[in-house]
Amino acid sequence: MSTPKNYRTTQAISTPQSSSTHSKTKRKLSPE
Repeated sequence: MSTPKNYRTTQAISTPQSSSTHSKTKRKLSPE
């Protein structure tokens, strides 16, 4: 959420809420 760039990508994918949570965890693990 801190980076709008990543958020925009997630929206473009139009993934389900479950995927959104997974993405959040992945980002937490990734420094990028």
